Amino acid sequence: MTSQPSKTKIITDILTDEIRSGKFKPGDKLPSMRELAKRFGVSTMVLCQASDKLEKMGLILRGARSGLFIPQENHASELCAFITSVSPGNMENYYEAFMNASSDAGVVPMMTCGTFDRIEAVLEKNPLRVYIDTGSKNISYNQICRLTENIETIFCNRFEFSNMLPESGVLTDWKYITEMTLRHFIKNGHKRILFVSHNPLILEYKRLELTAAAESVGMQFDSLEFQWCCFEDFQNNPARIARIFRNEPPTAIFARGDAPLRELVNRVEIFFPDLPEIEKIGAFNSHHSQFPGKEFSSWHWDWKKFWKQVFAHHEKCIEYYRPELIFR
Repeated sequence: MTSQPSKTKIITDILTDEIRSGKFKPGDKLPSMRELAKRFGVSTMVLCQASDKLEKMGLILRGARSGLFIPQENHASELCAFITSVSPGNMENYYEAFMNASSDAGVVPMMTCGTFDRIEAVLEKNPLRVYIDTGSKNISYNQICRLTENIETIFCNRFEFSNMLPESGVLTDWKYITEMTLRHFIKNGHKRILFVSHNPLILEYKRLELTAAAESVGMQFDSLEFQWCCFEDFQNNPARIARIFRNEPPTAIFARGDAPLRELVNRVEIFFPDLPEIEKIGAFNSHHSQFPGKEFSSWHWDWKKFWKQVFAHHEKCIEYYRPELIFR
């Protein structure tokens, strides 16, 4: 069970909202510690802790004897943790756009991959907020909740857990992406569609998304009309590949990435050279989908727009990001 936020966090959040709303102007002096303590019904020690956090954020200045002031040029500088399992270079412009957007938002990020020990080490530095984009292979949802207890946590891009949705996040709308992909294929007359998985087994969260998207267009996932395989099945499960491609093979294939789709299609062309043209749709619009002579359509993430949406997210709710489908 998640515990209630501390008094320090509650007061910090209230004062942050008031300062950013314009209630206090640059150069204004805030009420004294004694007055604020009386207002919130807490000790001055709690106010000192809240003031420390506000000062680290760049929202106030403290004088030794003169009190608390709003800086003349109020540019917040928030120390935050960024936990991601995306490898550098794996998603084009992912990190570059993140750094630019965090700078524009006044966020100083501490980056780490999504392993328990490294996350724990970063959180010891007391970030004001945690942004998380990590797969369920790296860490469990319960571990994340324990580590980030009493810290504002925003899930970004991925939420690869079968639990209920998190309290706060800006998530990629994979159900929408899958549904729109299927609708496009159906419109083009395809009756045998194949999904290419990164994993030899469909993880539960992904199965739920694929099933819901299929139902929305009148299809059934994991059926003859909408099958799936892993991009490594040519090596690890050739019998599955044979069943899929020898009798009534798929005429449309899609994946949640360009690289696995391209790798599978290259092998299909070698082992089943007599198949008719296959329509392909990838994701992330990378160089894999733009290879000269072997281009295919792909979803395109505007990472600059995405991270701007993330850093503008301050409510306890879920927002969704929808990329654009680039046809080739």
